[in-house]
Amino acid sequence: LKESEGSMQSRTLCLLFLAISTQAPVTWGWAPTPVLPGATRPALRSRAVQCRRQLGLGTSSKTCLQLSMADTKTTAWLKAWKSVKVEEENYKVEASQIEGEIPDDFAGTLYRNGPALFEMGDRPLKHPLDGDGLVCAWTFPGDGTVNFRNRFVRTESHLREQAALSRGYTGGGLKAGLFGSESRDGLGKHLLLVKKESNLKNCANTNVIHWAGRLLALFELGGPIEMDRAGLNTVGETRIANTIVQSASIGARPRYDPVKERLILFRYNLVSADSNRATFYEYDSNWKLQAKFEAPIPGHAVFHDIAITRSKYVLHQAPTAFDAVPFGLGLKAGAECISFDGSKPAVFHVVPRDGGDTVSVEVEAAFVLHIANAFDDDQGNVIADVIQMPRLPGMEGDASGTWQESFDFGEDIPPA
Repeated sequence: LKESEGSMQSRTLCLLFLAISTQAPVTWGWAPTPVLPGATRPALRSRAVQCRRQLGLGTSSKTCLQLSMADTKTTAWLKAWKSVKVEEENYKVEASQIEGEIPDDFAGTLYRNGPALFEMGDRPLKHPLDGDGLVCAWTFPGDGTVNFRNRFVRTESHLREQAALSRGYTGGGLKAGLFGSESRDGLGKHLLLVKKESNLKNCANTNVIHWAGRLLALFELGGPIEMDRAGLNTVGETRIANTIVQSASIGARPRYDPVKERLILFRYNLVSADSNRATFYEYDSNWKLQAKFEAPIPGHAVFHDIAITRSKYVLHQAPTAFDAVPFGLGLKAGAECISFDGSKPAVFHVVPRDGGDTVSVEVEAAFVLHIANAFDDDQGNVIADVIQMPRLPGMEGDASGTWQESFDFGEDIPPA
């Protein structure tokens, strides 16, 4: 992005994606004691999906999109679920190997995170989203080259499982995955997890953020894991200068406020059957907690994402329910106990950032995985741009560990 005079927004967008410094941060007093690193595929079904788009002014356009998974997309899709066996310490791409050229003033590091280990030894995971997180980094030095490296997030579970495998262990995971990957103990492993969601495996595989000199790997049901920015070595689970309680889970989709120069984290309990509570944390550019607010949320909620405006937090609560009994007995995984009831309305919750009363508005039944944008208009209304699906996508894993091979876009992902 070319920055013109006064183009603060363009600069902000660049900084959201590029971490300018690659020096390792000082972690004393901020994070705990450092953790040292230590068959034939079935063909995918083809399906044509018709998407009906509603245009403005009440007119309708019948636009049909053919989605065939029998072509090269099948190969590309399956490659995404191939486990990474060897970590890359430093892979350099010379300028002569690049088609075109990287601008000289394009300098910094881009971080990405995602699941990349889909087996426990020789046993496929029941669901790939239970895979251990792998943080990747692309560093642009400003000389036309690119340096790439990646490392698995060395969570406690990752280290224990790798150690067990090295001693000949052949069972399931040492902790149960949110999406159904088994634990070694089977029945009763989840007992009392309704009130202690931290007993689920922290895969640290959903997001990675760089803020105020620190790099954090995030997961929906686990504490943030700090990593050093240069070598991607794991420092350990952090309580962020004692601002969050020990083993508290933090949502994986923080938000950035460019006006106040704040990072906003939030937490809630995905595996709570009854009343819930959304907690918001606002940090300045020195990781000092500037504000903390809590908002009671009745019933079960799936807040995979939130939005902010200059004065509000915005949440979308789909009409979901959580069956605590099979989860508490270890008969089902957390995600398998979540159901969607299309006969009930969804609810938008608008929470004032100054601690005022929450305003809740019922809307048509739908599920919103991500909120693209939100803002306050001149009339005091809150406008939210969301990608809405008519139901919750299927999250159940396949018992044989072949979810990625039997997945059907036309059936399992409802059209937006």
